[in-house]
Amino acid sequence: MITENYIKMCEQAEEIQKLWKPVDWDRFIFKNDKTVGLGCGHIKSYMKVWYIWLPTQEQFQEMMTKQGYFRFTLIELFYHFANDIFKTNSSQKFSMNELWLAFVMKEKYHKIWTGEKWEEVKSDGS
Repeated sequence: MITENYIKMCEQAEEIQKLWKPVDWDRFIFKNDKTVGLGCGHIKSYMKVWYIWLPTQEQFQEMMTKQGYFRFTLIELFYHFANDIFKTNSSQKFSMNELWLAFVMKEKYHKIWTGEKWEEVKSDGS
């Protein structure tokens, strides 16, 4: 499900946006001062500046397996991550896209979503 929150999270996830190499059937949103439009298809790489990439769950999983995670390990890590999220935010609802994005941002970039922006997580050694 593509929610307004998911779009906001993707827009602010600069690390994820930098990874985008447009391919056929990517999901994206066009946004300027007057127009917002959701699209799915192919755009040229040079056009990325006008679009926000909305990765699929499959694309998030691919990012993590390229990072060296095995699929079963990835599923287990995601399960524990989602379980922790639901324990601490039991009243808030999250789409699966939002959860996968938050998981990737935490695992790869050590950032968490505050509800408004991505913030770096301090490591225990800091």
